[in-house]
Amino acid sequence: RCVAASEADCRASQRCDLGGRCSWRADTCVAASEADCAAICERFGYCSVVAARCALVSDADCARSGACRELGRCTKRGASCIPASDDDCGRSSGCTAEGRCHAGERGFCIPSEAGCRASAACRRDGLCAAVESWSDGDAFLRCLPESDADCQASEGCRSDGACHRNQSNEACVAASDADCRRATACAQSGRCVARNDACVVGGKP
Repeated sequence: RCVAASEADCRASQRCDLGGRCSWRADTCVAASEADCAAICERFGYCSVVAARCALVSDADCARSGACRELGRCTKRGASCIPASDDDCGRSSGCTAEGRCHAGERGFCIPSEAGCRASAACRRDGLCAAVESWSDGDAFLRCLPESDADCQASEGCRSDGACHRNQSNEACVAASDADCRRATACAQSGRCVARNDACVVGGKP
């Protein structure tokens, strides 16, 4: 049979990349330290070493993962990390950036009204309201502009003229030359004319 003959064999293998089994012991690749488990710890919370394998053993393992920081998956349930509470979601970058601050029933952080309003997406793009949408017969929430007022209060309105909701009410866009002429994009880049929902180079007033 083929065996691992060296530490280098182990470190070059998929078992190291995908499972943290990067150390060589008696012709076998094993997880010998938390350093071996670093990549799978970051992805999935498998941060502890148990019986020569990377393992998820506690909430603390989940809390060390990128999935906790980014997606709120900070609590251990079985062999997975999930968002078990709004606190889990509220600490995530998905909450601060996109308003996904509520722990949903399907194991994901989902938008909340307060989360959307407090998010960077609201300040930047006017995506300030938690609105129900549908896809393939399933309902889900997204942060969207509730009105033109959300768009007009956004950085995108001031900088790029994106001051009105589009026809599907899903985004803020430049709806008129007047929107563009008030934006810094006109003064700084000559993008003063509205075409296809964006400000483009045109006649400066």
